[in-house]
Order: sequence, then C-alpha cells, then structure tokens
Amino acid sequence: MARRSSYALRLALAFAVVALVAAGLTAMLVNLAFGQQFGAYLSAQQQAEGHRIVSELSSSYLAERGWNQAALQPVGAAAAMEGVDLTIENGHGQMLWPTTTIASSGMAAMDRAMMGSGKFGAAVHLPISVDGRVVGTAVVAFSGGSQSGADSALRGSVDRLAALAALIATLVALGVGTLLARRVTGPVRTLTTAAKGLAGGDWSARVDSLRTDEFGEMARAFDHMAETLSEEDSLRRTFIADVAHELRTPLAVVRAELEEIEDGLIPLDPAALASFAEEIERLCRLVGDLETLALADAAGFSLHLELQSLAPVVEGAVNGFAGTAQAKGVPIGLHLDEDALAEIDGTRMAQVVANLVSNALKFTPTGGRVDLRLHQIGGFAMLEVTDTGPGIPPQDLGHVFERFWRGGAPHAGGSGIGLAVVRELVEAHGGQVDVTSEFGKGTAFTVRLPQAGSPLQGAVTEQTASVTPIS
Repeated sequence: MARRSSYALRLALAFAVVALVAAGLTAMLVNLAFGQQFGAYLSAQQQAEGHRIVSELSSSYLAERGWNQAALQPVGAAAAMEGVDLTIENGHGQMLWPTTTIASSGMAAMDRAMMGSGKFGAAVHLPISVDGRVVGTAVVAFSGGSQSGADSALRGSVDRLAALAALIATLVALGVGTLLARRVTGPVRTLTTAAKGLAGGDWSARVDSLRTDEFGEMARAFDHMAETLSEEDSLRRTFIADVAHELRTPLAVVRAELEEIEDGLIPLDPAALASFAEEIERLCRLVGDLETLALADAAGFSLHLELQSLAPVVEGAVNGFAGTAQAKGVPIGLHLDEDALAEIDGTRMAQVVANLVSNALKFTPTGGRVDLRLHQIGGFAMLEVTDTGPGIPPQDLGHVFERFWRGGAPHAGGSGIGLAVVRELVEAHGGQVDVTSEFGKGTAFTVRLPQAGSPLQGAVTEQTASVTPIS
C-alpha cells in the first residue's frame, strides 16, 4: 500500500521553501549591495583620514618652522592608534618617522595590536605641502583590521538582521501556507468523505457546498451525480420488482390453465390455446423491450438505414392495433403524407410507432380517439401521435422517457420501458422525440426525423383505423 502523503503538508512546505528561497536571495542581494556601499564608505573614510594626517603634519611643520621629530611623535602615535601605518619622509627622502629608536622598541606595533590592527593594505604616498612647496611625503598604509571596531560591528549587525528576516519570513510563510492549505483541502476532504459514503451504499451522501469557486462547482457536480445515482438505484429496484411482477403474472396464468387442463376442468380447445398465445406474446414483448434497451446501452444498434417513405411503416405498425382499438371503442385516425421521406430502419421505426400507439391506447378511455399525423416541415419528417386521454400531470412530464418510470396515474401499467425504447431508437436515427400534454384533455408525442432529400409536394391521405390487422 502506498504511503499516504498529505497534500496540505506539502503545500505548506512549498510555501515555506519558496519564502526561504526568496528571503535568502533578498538577503544575498542586500548583503552584496551593502558590501559595495560599505566598501565605498571605508574608502572615503580612509581618504579623509589620510588628508587629516597630511593636514596635521603641515601644521606641525609650520609651527616648528621645519621638521621636529618630537613634534611628530603625537601625530604618529595617533595614527598608529587608528590602525594606520605612517611613515614620514622629508623633501630629500630621509625617513623622519618612525625614528629608529621608536621602530626598534615596537611601540607602534603594540599600539596596533591593542587596536586589533592586522595586515596592512597597499601604501599610499601623500605629498605634504606648505605654502605651495612640497616639504615631505606621508606614506600611509591602512590596516584591514581597521574595520574591526564600529564598522565591523555594523556589517555583522546587517548580516544578522538579514538572517533573522529570512527566518521570520519562512515561519510566517509556513503558518500562512498551513492555513491556506487547510482551507484549500477542506472541500476536498469533505468531498472524499461523501464519495466514500456513496461508494459504501449511502445514497444520501452529499457535499452541499455554498462556495462559488471551482471547488463549489466540483461539489455541485458531485451532488448532481449522487442524486442521479440515487434515482437510478431507486428506478432499478422498482424495475426489478415490476419485471418480476410482469413475468410472474403471465407465467401464473399459463400454469393455472395448464393445471386445469391436466385436471380435466377445461378442454384444450382453440380458446385455451389463444389464451396461452396472448400470455406468451406479452412475455415476448417484455423481453424484446429489455433487449432493445440493452443494445442501446451497449451501443449495439445495427440500423439498416434506407431512404424510404414513412407512411407505409406507420400504417403497417398501426394495423397491428386495429383489433385492440376496435374492441376498446377507440378509433385511430391516420393523416399521412406519402412523400414524407427519411433514412430509417423500417423495423426499428415500426417499433417506435407501435410503442407510441400502444401507450396512447392504454390511456385513452372508451369513446376517445387516437390520431397519427405525418408531414414534412423545415427539412424534417414529423410524426405526431395524439390522444384524448387524461393527460400527464405537469410534474411528471420530465420523466416520461426515463427508463422504468411508470408514473402514478391509475391507468399506468406495464414495465415503463416502452417510451424509453422510443427515445433510444429515435435518437439512434439522429432524430428527437418530445411530449406535450394538457392535463385532463390529452397528450401529444412528436417525432422529428431529419430528411435526406424528399419532394416538396405530396398528397395527404386520410383514413380511419378500421385497417386490417397484420397476421
């Protein structure tokens, strides 16, 4: 099993790493810029110190009216205390300071050691002028250790502050990243919990997010999926019960009649055989509808499309209901445009018509009427099947083509597959089927099939449904 890795932790650490890298780069750039400015500052300080020494030496020369080694000692000692290696030469190049005695005693070296002075840099020769005349030269070398005092402390302080700022920025980024990661992954954790519940059979698991961002959209999509799955599961359970009932009823009738024949209670005559045939036909119709839906689910329709007139197909399908319509007292009117052409599979389209007519007859009471109208409009062949039944309640209109849905009307029966088969077959032909209904007055189903070139004119034939059933 793969080790579980927390996305929230990785996101928080990513924030911290980014902040640390950014703070480190900032500190490095600040330190580099500060080093350059600090170097320029030290150079200016050293130049000013050199000018100060030269100025003091010029003043000493004027005061003493020449070079006096005793008068040079305070200047040299002060320079040594500042970490400056000072050598004074007269105008003839003779060394006036330090004197041999002072140099050999190491007093200047002791002063430099006390001040922390170290290695000296390159010597600079500064002329000493009095009244426009060069009277000597000051050879000045500044110690690298001259920064060890306040200047070095300032440089160290800047470095420590940069490191502290980087640490604080990292900690702040880690805290903010943790809070943001929890906020970002919170909806994901909620969705994961709901998904696990749904996978475990809890069809009521929902996210119910009020967010308006992408996570909210994902949550609403999940809730819609869960609602659809819940409805499908409910329909599936209902369908299983309905199919079991539909299968049980004809089988029970056949079994009972066979037992009566075996017991000699009824004769095996044509009436008994007709009853058997009716129940077997009912079973075959149910199995056929189930097979059609299974083919639709598996994209298994093998349509044999052929450009032909829809009128013969419609008329042939209606012929099969002539006896049923006559027995129930519901006439079927046909209004067919013979030139309404479309590329169709005749067998499949006959099944569409049969299912629509069967549905209309089932809900139309005695004395009512069913009409089929076939015509052309806007490049489509239009088939309308209307009845004068009780109509469909408005709240049920959106469900009539759902599989296994049978509605709550008193006349509702069957398996709830017929209209679902109609939609699957019509859509397989590239068409569309719609339903409109006025509750209490009747219902109209409209099938629209795209035409592949048909005459613009045609004769409409009208006849009633006293047609001869197809044997």
